[in-house]
Amino acid sequence: MKRSLQQVRTVFLALAAAFWLASAGAQEPAERVLDAFEEIAPWTAAPSDGVRASISQTQGETGRALRFSFDFGGGAGYAAIRRALPLELPENYEISFQIRGDAPANNLEFKLTDASGENVWWSVRRDYAFPREWTRIAIRKRQIEFAWGPTQDRRLRRAAHVEFVVSAGAGGAGAIEIDNLTIRELPPEPISYPAAIARATSWQTGFGAELGADGRPQTQWRSDSVAGRDQIFFLDLGLEREFGGLVLRWVDGAYASRYDVEFSHDGVEWILARRIEGGDGGVDPLMLTESEARYVRLRLFEGPGGFYGLAEAEIRDLAFGATPQAFFQALAREAPRGAYPRGMRGEQNYWTLVGVDGGGARSALFSEDGALELGPGGVSVEPFLIAEGRVFSWADIEITQALRENYLPIPSVLWRGPGWELRTTALADGAADAPRLLHRYELTNASDHVREFSLVLAVRPFQVNPPQQFLGAPAGFSPINEIAWTGAEVAINGAPRLRPLQAPDA
Repeated sequence: MKRSLQQVRTVFLALAAAFWLASAGAQEPAERVLDAFEEIAPWTAAPSDGVRASISQTQGETGRALRFSFDFGGGAGYAAIRRALPLELPENYEISFQIRGDAPANNLEFKLTDASGENVWWSVRRDYAFPREWTRIAIRKRQIEFAWGPTQDRRLRRAAHVEFVVSAGAGGAGAIEIDNLTIRELPPEPISYPAAIARATSWQTGFGAELGADGRPQTQWRSDSVAGRDQIFFLDLGLEREFGGLVLRWVDGAYASRYDVEFSHDGVEWILARRIEGGDGGVDPLMLTESEARYVRLRLFEGPGGFYGLAEAEIRDLAFGATPQAFFQALAREAPRGAYPRGMRGEQNYWTLVGVDGGGARSALFSEDGALELGPGGVSVEPFLIAEGRVFSWADIEITQALRENYLPIPSVLWRGPGWELRTTALADGAADAPRLLHRYELTNASDHVREFSLVLAVRPFQVNPPQQFLGAPAGFSPINEIAWTGAEVAINGAPRLRPLQAPDA
């Protein structure tokens, strides 16, 4: 039996109302103010050598606040403010404060130390863009990690001091303002979560909504084609919970190419979490960092088929979407070997440096598998080869490495596949203030008959330097916010970065 959209909406609203009535007697745990910053005398500034820092009183979001000014003086280091604040921590909690600032993006650290001052726990927001308007930052227990110290017991039960630290990212000078430092006791984390309950605005007989969230990808929900393109697929998680992502596995040819992902705490008021346009089916992994909701819904608007088909909608844990790095590492672990660079899978990745004498802005890393960075910490170009309809990656062939004439600093990587060889060579030339990074691909048909090959050069958001091998700077992920082919070169993030000497076919 199929229900109309109005009927389903009525069911959803009735469920939300029942949930509200059942929980109306429960009260949110009260926040306890640790410091309202009406007085700043308990606070002191403690900058590192070469850094200036000072504190002053200013107007807060409510009452007064603390203003924290710093100047890195063109160098690195940190600026810190701290105060004594004895604190017994409950089993589960959330610490929050209000912040705004006029400062370059730098690392924002919140620290708690014990009475000895030697054991430190922290929460770090790297390259934090300070908001101009008052913004609440909430830090949960799980987000506070042991940083350093001699203690063998790394569980944080009590603290004696609190610190706010700005450590150099972009550096420069600026000021931030802090107000309303509070703590709120939270219920214990559940040992397990109930299975999500799925509903939809329409379905075909034998393809109900529950089959789109039953943990079995061989089953599927299908919308009723008579019901039209605008459809809703709805998940009730059973309770308010935190999560880091959503993975949607679409039925072939029945995916949504345009849809919204929305969250709700009560099933009535919804907020937009993600808008997808130009979807192409298959698997849609969505990074939804630090999300919290009881209800999740997909509002489906367009697709290539006469109905929508969803094999599985899977809520993923916080770790899945904690950072872009963690997100891609999770995808790499689940993907076939070779779909991602080996470093993203946690495998050891060897590389060599390519650059001109004296370094320069175009110095880069060249991997043992033939991927080349486009500048320090930049995105990489990774080769794939298509032969007789099969895609070959680094995981599918024999790989060797060599130097030109066995000693010149011109490295190459040789792929040997069935009846073919691909040699990739990297080198740099020019002066240090205007270097060029060069990359050459030589494909040889080693068989005795004519064959057709396609060389695919993928520009990917990954450094050659793997995540586990950071060298004083973040490694692994390198963002691509914009990419375009101009007709002569590939522009990445608005800047020309890759110019082929031979025009590509596609």
